[in-house]
Amino acid sequence: MRTFIAALCLLAAVSAVSYAFPSGLRAQYFLGSAFAGPPVRTTLDSAFTTFQLSRRWDFAPPDAFSAQWSGSLFADRSGLYTFTLVADDGSRLYVDQVPVVQEQGQGPGTRTGQIRLDEGPHAVLLQYTQVGGPYHLEWIWARDGGTPAPVPGWALSPSTRSARVVFWLWVLDKLWLLTLAFAIERGLHYVYSPSYWAARRVRLRDDTARPARPGRALAAFALFVVFAAAETWPLVTNPAHLSRNDNADTLLNEWTVAWVAHQLPRDPLHVFDANIFHPNRFTLAYSEPLITHGALGAPLFWMGASPVLVYNVLLLAGFTLTGWVMSLVVARWTGDWTAGIVAGILVAFNAHTLTRIPHLQAHHAELLPLALLVLDALLRRPRWMLAVWLAVVFFLQALTSIYFLAFTAVAATVAVIVRPEDWLGPPARALAPKLAVALALMAAVPYPAMMATATRPR
Repeated sequence: MRTFIAALCLLAAVSAVSYAFPSGLRAQYFLGSAFAGPPVRTTLDSAFTTFQLSRRWDFAPPDAFSAQWSGSLFADRSGLYTFTLVADDGSRLYVDQVPVVQEQGQGPGTRTGQIRLDEGPHAVLLQYTQVGGPYHLEWIWARDGGTPAPVPGWALSPSTRSARVVFWLWVLDKLWLLTLAFAIERGLHYVYSPSYWAARRVRLRDDTARPARPGRALAAFALFVVFAAAETWPLVTNPAHLSRNDNADTLLNEWTVAWVAHQLPRDPLHVFDANIFHPNRFTLAYSEPLITHGALGAPLFWMGASPVLVYNVLLLAGFTLTGWVMSLVVARWTGDWTAGIVAGILVAFNAHTLTRIPHLQAHHAELLPLALLVLDALLRRPRWMLAVWLAVVFFLQALTSIYFLAFTAVAATVAVIVRPEDWLGPPARALAPKLAVALALMAAVPYPAMMATATRPR
């Protein structure tokens, strides 16, 4: 177990260092094929493929667009380098301001050029144009007649780097794969060892959930903070200015949390009556209300933070809290911290969440597992306080997202149905009044959202 935790910590450390020294070239994406106007996307790319082009345009590129990548290319040895561009439509490559690959015309084609490079960094500019129809891009190199291969990410950087830095980044690139393989091997060895299952059977015989140790809980929180920073890098380097404001949903969410922070201290009973679609009421519920988010971000607004900064802080908090709370809940139920960490990673960092950065509500799912934990405690030990806490958690989750309101309600219903031994027969006498109060309080929560749906203009 200790070697597995050590491997995970080493993997996180290597990932953090790699993210602190990002590989790749500065990328700019333009509407139209003439590199004209302000770029609609500015980012860092370490891969130059058709799939990467599709990703940058959210898999729906315009009919005509252009892209260029600039920075530094490191040649680890002196020699005659052959560069190949396979593109549909046009492409150009400059190394040290020398045109190595000339522009090709419309349609698919392959262009090759050669240049002699000394060992060390060299300025590079790659340009691509798409004028309509299918699109395709590959960038390949070879030295002294060797085997052509894609230009590796470690050889590319947004600014000039010394040979020593490039060497250590190359080492980290290989070390990351070795550390990942070692962590997987240690994890499988731990899970499939007889001692693991023997200890697990002992834990499962004790159905009393024990609270997490504070030290482990804090360590898990720190781990998920690191994961959130790594998965959204380079957001933490400048959260006040980096944004996904190219997406209209991000702008909507920033306005929503700003409205909540504005309205809560002034007229909290009318927070759903947002300043849109006048004279309709409950207009905040036309989309995700994000009231819980707005309350969390309100102190930052009151201190003068911009909507972009508040949004980014809430985004990082969503990743962190969702993974952390899920890990605490699973560790409490199973007594297994490894299972808790893995569960937190799967819930917080997956294809759904990592492709929905513009949607703040998608990243705050921390209250759903917490609601199930409180419900579990209420079924096992009916208490009035637990009934109230269940309603409070459900209330906060409902104010986070209408979707999560439905998800939490369905999950809680299923959790009760599959445990008839906890609410049928003698247990019903103690549980029924508490559960009825909790359900009554929970039923009152969706009222503004339901009223907004009924009054929404068609």
